[in-house]
Amino acid sequence: LGVVVPLASVLSPSMLVHVVMDENNPHLKAFSTINGGMQHALRLGLSNDKVLEHLKWLNGTFGEILRKAIPEAGIPLIPLADYGLSRGDDCHGRTIAATAQLLEQLKTDLSKFEHGEEAIKYIAECAPFFLNLWMAATKCILLAANGIAASSMITSIGGNGIDFGVQLAGLSDRWFTVPATRPAAIYNSGLFAGNGLPAIGDSAVVDALGLGAMAISFAPEQQKSFTSVLPDDALRLPQCLLGRKHAAFRQTGILFGTAARQITRLHTSMIISLGVIDVEGEKGRVGGGIYRPPLGLFAKACEALD
Repeated sequence: LGVVVPLASVLSPSMLVHVVMDENNPHLKAFSTINGGMQHALRLGLSNDKVLEHLKWLNGTFGEILRKAIPEAGIPLIPLADYGLSRGDDCHGRTIAATAQLLEQLKTDLSKFEHGEEAIKYIAECAPFFLNLWMAATKCILLAANGIAASSMITSIGGNGIDFGVQLAGLSDRWFTVPATRPAAIYNSGLFAGNGLPAIGDSAVVDALGLGAMAISFAPEQQKSFTSVLPDDALRLPQCLLGRKHAAFRQTGILFGTAARQITRLHTSMIISLGVIDVEGEKGRVGGGIYRPPLGLFAKACEALD
């Protein structure tokens, strides 16, 4: 409970984790692995010596430096996400601005340590570094709803390449699943849908919270990239499906929270920004696109809840 990893990544006992907690309820925590970057990343479904060496470095030299550089009081993540959104991030497929701002906060302390400049260079070149942190923060926010009787708030959502599932706040101990299908995606040159694995990863929690594809209006570059696969109602979905504004998002005033009952009532599913990885586990990321979970998934969950 409370662990989220992107795409095909895993968490093993030998790996370090980001720990994100609710400042108002320190017992409420969520965890994620360190982002592996864009080349030799475990989340891309790759398994080779370079990935293993990179994992050793991330969870060894780099991880120890990062641990020492983080202030004892921690780093507030909501202001970073709000800043990112205000500068073109969606906090899922694009986290460039939030990552750069995080690095600004860490750079001075990182530089104090041996190999510190190497760590700074890695974060500077790792555009999705903030993603794993924000996934854990998102999970922490959503976990606060668990146990609210009859609540259809989505608290967990994601796929494993075979099944795609959802959990609701009012039934937090049950998963409801359907067979996973492929996102509507734009594939790398020479590749096509048959090369891609069906929906996979826990990062869909970001979109369920209201960011990612559900906040694509904040991310012009993402809109441009996904023009050919975005549904016609993409920019209207936040007003239709999401709940209230989050008071801490002072710059953007973004809407938060997806209720499964609202999806079934309007007969309109949410959208999720997803990377697509090679079904053979050799080419890594082969494309990216938009996944729209089937309405039947939410109907099934709501039936059980009611």
